[in-house]
Amino acid sequence: MKEGDLVKMIYKEEGDIKIILVKRKKTAIRIGRSITVEEIESAVESMLSEAAARH
Repeated sequence: MKEGDLVKMIYKEEGDIKIILVKRKKTAIRIGRSITVEEIESAVESMLSEAAARH
């Protein structure tokens, strides 16, 4: 895997995480400004918490 690849993450109840490569194409979303690494990390943490709350 390389930076920018699209992956699918599967969480299993045993605590395992399986990462599957979906596409080797960069996906870009233009938001009109640069975002920081901290903003990306915060968004990922938020999504993980939301996903964990659903299970």
